[in-house]
Amino acid sequence: MIEKELEANIQGVALSEIKIQQAECPLDERAYCNNCKTFIVDFHRSCPHCRYDLCLICCRYYVDNGLGYLHVQNRDSASSKRRGTLDIPIGTSFVDHVKSTSEWKVEENGNIPCPPDSMGGCGH
Repeated sequence: MIEKELEANIQGVALSEIKIQQAECPLDERAYCNNCKTFIVDFHRSCPHCRYDLCLICCRYYVDNGLGYLHVQNRDSASSKRRGTLDIPIGTSFVDHVKSTSEWKVEENGNIPCPPDSMGGCGH
């Protein structure tokens, strides 16, 4: 419901006018969040230009300016099996990775653009 309210605000329409677009995903195909690598089982956002997929937890994280919980890998092995990992390129420090993700900003109206090329998106 929060996501529909956000989309209604972005589009400037009533909540009742928001229609959820059904993603096409064959039964033998799985969708993963390009940001956190978590398996997407229900709703997500996707870039129409490059098909970058973003789970709703990551959406909320960026909309809340990083103040929310980002589901990164937990050191507990049982939890690790249930959660995705933060995709930090080899040779990149965590600090540098955080700097690059901080370049990806939510627009004032709450719209989340596709991340820049350096993060695997197209920037649209």
